[in-house]
Amino acid sequence: MTKEKPFHEMVADKLLAQLEAGTAMFQKLNPDQPIIAFIKPFNPHTNREYNGNNALWLAMQQYNDPRWLTMRQANIIEAKVPKGSKATLISFMKEVDGVSTPQKAWVFNAQQLSNMPSLAESLERLQEHKAALAQQKEADIEAAPQVLVAGEEVGYNNTTYKIVDVLKRGQVKIEDLATGEKTKISVEDGLYKSLLQAKYQPNLSLGQQNAQGQEDHVAVGPDQDNTQDQSQRTGLRR
Repeated sequence: MTKEKPFHEMVADKLLAQLEAGTAMFQKLNPDQPIIAFIKPFNPHTNREYNGNNALWLAMQQYNDPRWLTMRQANIIEAKVPKGSKATLISFMKEVDGVSTPQKAWVFNAQQLSNMPSLAESLERLQEHKAALAQQKEADIEAAPQVLVAGEEVGYNNTTYKIVDVLKRGQVKIEDLATGEKTKISVEDGLYKSLLQAKYQPNLSLGQQNAQGQEDHVAVGPDQDNTQDQSQRTGLRR
């Protein structure tokens, strides 16, 4: 019994063969539908694009329609799979008993099916799904607590600061990477807030950062306690 090749080898072999024959998708476009060649393969049932080897593998099948779905998914949307149609293999990872295990599935191209919605309708739903995911990602970022994390570097006011350590009582130790100076600041201090702003809103101009971070920056030595009265605070030396 012949052992089946690993999926990634099948992808590589087919791509090399098409390149040698001059028929790879990079070399030969369909003159009647040139735009289709640039649409990434996607599933019109889940409204998700295929990625990695699966995307390359499906694109190399040289259909003019970028839509692919399983027989079960075709049945759900009431598309028909003609008898004798040949499915195309894809591979993906699935967690089984806590271990990522390679799995296989078989999909059909929309050109093989009947009673499919138009490509324009499917593309519109795909773009709507992408927009909804992007909005949800932005909402998740906004809802997440904004904090400085030990080890990260944040650029602010023409200086890059490294977060050396997160301490107790709402303090963090930072290092000015230009001078090597290490200081402790509190989450209530202007510099902490400015660094947060620089981290989560990196596209703000320097002027906007300065305008929104006018509070005095506290600079205390690495062995000092940040418990000084507001009147004793001094600006961070630059």
